[in-house]
Amino acid sequence: MHSPLELFIYKNGVNPYKLFSALLMGFTALTVALVTAFSPELSAALGYVLGINLATFLLCVYDKAVAGSKFVRVPEAILYFAAFVGGSPALLFGMKILRHKTQKVSFQFVLVILIVAQFYLFSSTDIWKELQSLN
Repeated sequence: MHSPLELFIYKNGVNPYKLFSALLMGFTALTVALVTAFSPELSAALGYVLGINLATFLLCVYDKAVAGSKFVRVPEAILYFAAFVGGSPALLFGMKILRHKTQKVSFQFVLVILIVAQFYLFSSTDIWKELQSLN
């Protein structure tokens, strides 16, 4: 028995790139809104970091759960994108805890390159200073 989401995807031919990108961005935006609404002293940047990491981890959980089945998988490009825009800690955590994508050396290689680029970009922006000011 397929879930309503899976039936919608199969019946309407929804592009998984658009679907999982929208879910990633929507969940992250919702988390930012909730964090800033319920804790005004916390910044939107902190809400973003929490949201993107939680969304990335949930994508890992879903992708691991449907691996080997006929269900729609999360494209690797979406996982790379989620890692690059701030979800790399959650992706690494998901890989370790769920043992997801640990056999694919090419995936790990690209992920390491993305994390290095992410650290470089992150250290050269004002986000780092804003997060340090929270302490």
